[in-house]
Amino acid sequence: MHPGEDIIGDGQLPNPYGDAELLRRYAALGHDPAGVSYLSLGETWHSAAPGLVAALGEVPPHSHGYLLTPYGLPALQSVLRDYIPADHGLPPAGPGADYDVAVSQHSTRSSMYHYGRLLLEEQDAAASRPVAVCSSPGWDYPGVYSALGYDMRHFEVSPGRGYQPDPRDVEELLLKARRDTSGPVLLILNAQHNPTGADGEAAAVRAMVRAALAYDAALLVDDAYYAVHDPGTSPTPTLRILLVPLVSQRVRRCRK
Repeated sequence: MHPGEDIIGDGQLPNPYGDAELLRRYAALGHDPAGVSYLSLGETWHSAAPGLVAALGEVPPHSHGYLLTPYGLPALQSVLRDYIPADHGLPPAGPGADYDVAVSQHSTRSSMYHYGRLLLEEQDAAASRPVAVCSSPGWDYPGVYSALGYDMRHFEVSPGRGYQPDPRDVEELLLKARRDTSGPVLLILNAQHNPTGADGEAAAVRAMVRAALAYDAALLVDDAYYAVHDPGTSPTPTLRILLVPLVSQRVRRCRK
């Protein structure tokens, strides 16, 4: 609990943040801002959770520091290789399968950056500027991909549609992007949407995946919040929507 001035200042300097204006309005209505609980003002660095420290104390020494495999700690990769397919309803992963599960020591932002860089390395040297398509509002994908030279284009998620994307808007953006560039086109799917918290409808996600495949667009699936959902509900499994049809198509081709 803190006085409002400790959080948003005394109001003499311009402040573009909507939350700050909400606090000022709250105070203007006669309420005490000192009673507000602030939940998302950054991370704390003064201490680590005792339970985490205790758990790390039981980890074998070879699990700390540098790893000698680019796929993550083998024990962790083994667990996730079983957990992720089971959690998403996917066929088994691993060597000889159609896909595998790896563990990265890099941050989300770094992994996304290097994926975009990989797409650029695979393009023809004479290709035109790449395009990335994502939602608005959304996470800071422009901060990652603009630095790589991607032209950012956005589809809207609005309260009027329950923060659900319109697949037709996405398809139009992909069509125009493919016409505008001979370079990579990247569609970013964030079904468990940040920042609205809405869960994308399976039919809409399926339609967007089909549109990406139709226009030869690469896909980035950002499901960092897949396990965060209302009790008793099942989140839309973007990985399953993407991978199961592709695996099935390959099996049918092999049988022919």
